[in-house]
Amino acid sequence: EYVDNVSIVIPTYNRCHYQNNERNPLMWCISSIKQQNFDGIEIIIVDDASTDMTNKKMKQLCSEDLDGIDIKYVINEERKGSSVSRNIGVNLASNELVLFFDDDCVFMSKDALTSAVYSFKEKEREGYSMGAMHLPVYYRSNSHKDILPVKEILGIDYDNARINCNTSYFP
Repeated sequence: EYVDNVSIVIPTYNRCHYQNNERNPLMWCISSIKQQNFDGIEIIIVDDASTDMTNKKMKQLCSEDLDGIDIKYVINEERKGSSVSRNIGVNLASNELVLFFDDDCVFMSKDALTSAVYSFKEKEREGYSMGAMHLPVYYRSNSHKDILPVKEILGIDYDNARINCNTSYFP
């Protein structure tokens, strides 16, 4: 019913340590966005002067056809922090609705973005002003050394809103 597009701002720093995309938190994050049942997504990645392979991975990603998803990638010349990076991303956003997403999170449902926009717009239609919402996401480890090997992560079970894993713990 609501056709608003959404800009997703992702500040990032050193989230692509590995050659294999499946081990990089930022690539998991982007993969979960690409799987959303939502048309009109713009992803804005603000790289806070990463020193790992983030630049290489993002240039590769930007050259791919993302099936209707627009992507913008900018690099801060020096570290400015996530708050400044978010502000940079907002200034680049093409859409009225902006979602801040951390670079180590994945959506817990393929309909998370659709549900969020619907909820936001319904409250707006009812006359409420709302500036922020919190979506259910899975937060990956903040330390790359604690990321489970990809063979131990069996995938995201969107139907049951959980990540399947063949170990008894998450990082």
